[in-house]
Amino acid sequence: MIGSVGFREVKIFCIIGVYPDERLTEREISIDLEVQIDFSSAASSDAVENTVDYEYLGNICKRIATEGKYQLLETLADKILTEILADVKIISARVRIEKPGAFPGALCAFVELERKKT
Repeated sequence: MIGSVGFREVKIFCIIGVYPDERLTEREISIDLEVQIDFSSAASSDAVENTVDYEYLGNICKRIATEGKYQLLETLADKILTEILADVKIISARVRIEKPGAFPGALCAFVELERKKT
């Protein structure tokens, strides 16, 4: 019984970008994350330890984004998925990171990355 756990539009302020002004001031980014797990144990036990806590996942994203001070959204996405997929319960994960106001005329720039365990 494969299902998804995740969240949408978690706002995080961090240093992200390649331009000099982006390296000085925190900017807002928004992260969507979805992970796939086997729901069988969680559904039958009704116990949180048999699932993946979305707040735990959100805290991973926040920590990596604020500590890393990355230039590229691609690098941030890679680092997030690498850590999240270390959890034995997670089968696959997809992250979308949006950077509002990245350039004039666009609502946001974004990257999206998906990985499955091999």
